[in-house]
Amino acid sequence: RHGGGTAASHASSEPSAVVEFARRVLEATHADRSGSALEEVARQLFLARGYAAPARRSGPNDGGIDLWIYDEDDNAEVVQCKSKAKASVPVDEVRRLIGAMQLAGVRRGHLVSNSNFTAEARDAARAFNSLHASSSSSSSSSSS
Repeated sequence: RHGGGTAASHASSEPSAVVEFARRVLEATHADRSGSALEEVARQLFLARGYAAPARRSGPNDGGIDLWIYDEDDNAEVVQCKSKAKASVPVDEVRRLIGAMQLAGVRRGHLVSNSNFTAEARDAARAFNSLHASSSSSSSSSSS
């Protein structure tokens, strides 16, 4: 569904260049206080995984949803990005996204961060079962 071996084959052929690129991207998302850099990186990653990902609609009135993405069957999923240079993403952010998902009428959501998630936040995402918490610093995620 979200295939595409080009990134993986490129990564294995030049690991140090890919790691350096990822480090620079991560630093850029930390430097951008508005969060728009992280949102665009997330959008590009979902595009690379085979999702349709229209331009961002985030802002003060985004309803807690930074991106709307669509799988190959045109099922809508939502993405909320949290750019935190030093702090971990707390459980309240997971709860906010769950509420936004319910209000938007979608069944799957993704909480993306360039930081870590607290243990309570990871546990809440797993308990909800349709929310995936992904960070640059950990491999923790829930799956449905």
